[in-house]
This record gives sequence, C-alpha cells and structure tokens, in this order.
Amino acid sequence: MAKKDLGKRNRGSSKAPKKGNPDSPQSSAYSASLKLMENKHYGVIIMDPRNLKIIFVNSKLCQALGYSKTDLIGRRATSLIVPEDRKRILETARARLEGKPVKTGNRYTALKKNGGRLVFDAYTNPVQYEGKRYLQTITNDITQQVELEQELRESEEKYRAVVDNIADGIAVCLNGRLVYANRVFSRIFGYWLDEIEGIQITKLIAKGYKKLLTGLQKKVWESSKRRKLEIIGLKKDDSQIILNLRA
Repeated sequence: MAKKDLGKRNRGSSKAPKKGNPDSPQSSAYSASLKLMENKHYGVIIMDPRNLKIIFVNSKLCQALGYSKTDLIGRRATSLIVPEDRKRILETARARLEGKPVKTGNRYTALKKNGGRLVFDAYTNPVQYEGKRYLQTITNDITQQVELEQELRESEEKYRAVVDNIADGIAVCLNGRLVYANRVFSRIFGYWLDEIEGIQITKLIAKGYKKLLTGLQKKVWESSKRRKLEIIGLKKDDSQIILNLRA
C-alpha cells in the first residue's frame, strides 16, 4: 500500500506546473528581481507596455498612494495619474520603448486613494524577462519639496511686493552683478527692470568711486556691520547722480 501511494506521488510530481498570469513573467530570475525591488526605499512599478497595466508594484509605492497591492495589480497605471499628465506619461512610455531620448526625471502628479495628490519624479526604462519587454518605472516622492518650493515662491512674491513699494532703491549684488533690483532702484538709474538685473554693479558707479565701492563691500563682509557711503553714480544716459549707499 505504501508503494502504491509513493507511486502516485511520483506521478503527480512529474506533471507540468500550472501556468500563471500570461502577462507576468514566471522565472526564478524575475522572482529574485522582485524581492530586491520590494525592499527599496523608493517606489517601483512594472507595467505591460501594450496597455500599461501594472504587473508589479512594491510596498513603498503602495503606502505612498494608500492602496494595497491587490488594488493595483492589473490596473492601468495611467488611471493613477491626474488627467493633465496622462498624455505625457503615454508619450514617455512610447519613446522609451522605441529607444528615443527622453528627459531624465519626468515629474508627474498621482491621485491617492484618499483623494489627495502625490508629486513624484519618474525614471522609466524598458526591461526584459523571459524574452518579453516590460516597462519599469522608479518613482521618487517629492511632494514635500514641491510644497516648500511653492511656499518659497509665495514668500518671495510677498517680499517683492513690499520692497517694490519702498521709497528707497534696493538691490542685491552677487559676484559683482545685480541679481535683484526694485522698481525705484531701476528708475534712479534710468533703466527698465529687465535691463538692470544682471548688470555689472561697477557700470553704475563713476570711475573715481569704484574702489570706494569695493572697499565698502569688503568691510561689510569682514565685519557684518552696516556701512554708509556717499558716491557718484552713473545713469543709463551717462549723467551723474549723488548716491547715499547703505550696505
């Protein structure tokens, strides 16, 4: 009886394994790759290039979006992207499959399960398993960075609005060039704002006073104390004006 049972087991073990999802590779090499990608600190997603259906997504991306793996496997990746970005993501996928150059690190906005949004940089490349091509995308969540950038822009706009309404001319100089000037400063010298930004500061100072300005800058850097200086400036039309500088 024992021999009969053993024979049944042997015959059973010789049967061909059942086929899994035909869209997903089944090799041990693929399984090993998935184990590596599962534990990455960034999001990883693998898609069928024919329809961009998701065949693998790691836990990092699931957590970021608020979905389970079951929610995402078999779903089109484009359904997770805001409508205004879907055309770009399709164009990028097509270009990568055709071997055409694309911009590194495309930025997209994803839709989270709770209705929120997530901004990420995506790096997409074609990969091959068992002779089939797939698209693999690595994602880096930059939502917090984008929010900080927006806050900084808003802060700069508020600062510029305040500075533009001050009666004095205000300018910021970096490496000898003006990187910012308010409207009053540009009017004093007879320039438009877009003309004066980027100009060499020495171009606005009369010849005999350029060394004085350099000395003032040096003292400010060395002591961090506010300094005052009266010099002669040059307007756009080469006429001279008396300037009281505070730096």
